[in-house]
Order: sequence, then C-alpha cells, then structure tokens
Amino acid sequence: MARRGSRGKRGGRPATAGAALKQMIEAIAERVLERVRREIPDRESLRRIERQIRRMNRRIEAGGKRVGIRRVGRPRSDRRCTVRGCGRRHVAHGLCSLHYQARRRGKLRASRRAKRASSS
Repeated sequence: MARRGSRGKRGGRPATAGAALKQMIEAIAERVLERVRREIPDRESLRRIERQIRRMNRRIEAGGKRVGIRRVGRPRSDRRCTVRGCGRRHVAHGLCSLHYQARRRGKLRASRRAKRASSS
C-alpha cells in the first residue's frame, strides 16, 4: 500500500514537511536571485555612485564648500580701496573698480596713498 501524498520530487506536494520547506526556500531563493539580478546596476554604475558619495562626503567634511575645484583667475585679496570713505574691495593700484576706472579716465587724481600702495 502506497503512502498518501508521497509523490516525491516529480510534482505536486512533497512527501514530508521538511521537503516542503526545502522546496519553498528554493523557490523564494530563485525569486530573490532573479530580482537582485534585475535591480542591481552594473559595475560602472556602482563606481559612478561611489565617486558621487565620496564627493558628497568631502563636501560635508569641508562644511559645504566646493572641494577639489580650483578657482580660475586672479586670487582674491582682503585689501580695501585706499580712497577715504570707500570700503570696497581692492582691484588694482590700491583702488576699487569704481575709483580705478575714474582714475584711468582722468576724473580722479592719483593720491600719494594710492601711489604708495601701487608701488609696493
């Protein structure tokens, strides 16, 4: 007399609870593996993402400033315009842009103080 439900591996229900559990785990593992293969990006995409994460970490460490990007052009200075009453940033010859252009056009005489600043 054959045991009820003992069809084995070929089809239907497995013979024992352990076999049923094993079959269910294998089916879940296959589904998970298929989904992982579909959703995980290729190596180049992962490298690009890692680079972006490293850049963001450097920015966070630097306090939000742009890191690794070099400024182009003339470096900024802390000097101020030498004309009395003007506190604008120095551009050339000890003068701010406004006073430098006025001096170039002859509308502002070069002061001794500006001459000293431009000669040093």
